[in-house]
Amino acid sequence: MITSLRIRNFNYLKSIFLMLLTGLCFVAVMVSVKYLSKDLPSIQAAFFRYLFGLILILPLFKFQYKKNTNKLPIFKYGLRGIIHGFAVVLWFYSVVNIPMADVTAINYLTPIFTTIGAILIFKEVITLNRVGALLLSFIGAMLILKPGFEIFSYGKIAQLFSTILFATSYLIAKNLTKTESTNLIVIFLTFFATITLLPFTFFLWVNPSIGDLLLLFGVAILGTLG
Repeated sequence: MITSLRIRNFNYLKSIFLMLLTGLCFVAVMVSVKYLSKDLPSIQAAFFRYLFGLILILPLFKFQYKKNTNKLPIFKYGLRGIIHGFAVVLWFYSVVNIPMADVTAINYLTPIFTTIGAILIFKEVITLNRVGALLLSFIGAMLILKPGFEIFSYGKIAQLFSTILFATSYLIAKNLTKTESTNLIVIFLTFFATITLLPFTFFLWVNPSIGDLLLLFGVAILGTLG
């Protein structure tokens, strides 16, 4: 009994630590993207983030593919990658064009949209604790945005749509976890997001400096870890 309690407490503390680490990675990515915005279009920065991320995780593919005994649901993987790719473009655009506090505040709406989708699509039962957490997320977002929330702002509208697309991506990922490994889900997301961003990057191409590329590689590492 005592041992199982210790294990639960350890797992709980580990989860908290990982969430804090994810948050730190997220902040570092936002700051880096903001810094890069003076040299590169947001779409190009997003492309390099996923291209370098793909290079980092590609060695896992051969190993994971051999382990996988199921037929790969390429349509779901592709759909998720396209949706996630557009979400990232909108998110990068908002990071560049609105204060980071507003980006973070609107981002709190992602778990709300995800939960609503899970209830409607997967018929999940929501507990009072989750309702309370979602309400706090919504109230927190509104408190940060008010009174500075303009009636019309391209950056804030972009961030709002990115939260909806991210929520959709997470719901597809949840469906994929029924048959697919987490590593394969991450690998195919990175691959299809890179492919989605490539044509936009081609038309908006700006030659990056070595410093920009190194920073983008760091962003890819942080994004992959997060």
